[in-house]
Amino acid sequence: CLCWCSCPPDSQPWERIISAGYDDQIRFWSVPDGALLKAQSAVSQTVTCLAAAPVAAQYFSGGDTGRICAWKLPAHFSPAPQKSHESAIHSVEFSPDGRFLASGSLGSGITFRDTENGSSISQIQQPNTAICWSPRGDRIAAACTDGYL
Repeated sequence: CLCWCSCPPDSQPWERIISAGYDDQIRFWSVPDGALLKAQSAVSQTVTCLAAAPVAAQYFSGGDTGRICAWKLPAHFSPAPQKSHESAIHSVEFSPDGRFLASGSLGSGITFRDTENGSSISQIQQPNTAICWSPRGDRIAAACTDGYL
């Protein structure tokens, strides 16, 4: 999986591409030259999805253990991962304003979290393989396992 990170408006300009996969590593790449800047452990799980915050220097990863990790940039530090789902997380997506994070899985549906304190806000019991927010942030779409959105 991949995501594109940009610096928050009040910091030095930088851009990174973050990649992760089945080797339990998260890698940070320079946008201008494609150089590998850093590789680090993904906290003992295969990373299945990544999402960069639209307004802050952080990103979230979801994995095959059902845990979500919140990472701070540029230090690449994650506090203790939070168990969010009973099965692998297939997608994580920020709301356009960055206030909320939605995560989706086949086993436990969609969970909505407050990105400031990490608390779970609500859950929709609909197994899914992908989710995305509307541009205004007032709706979310989910690709469901029964073939419907």
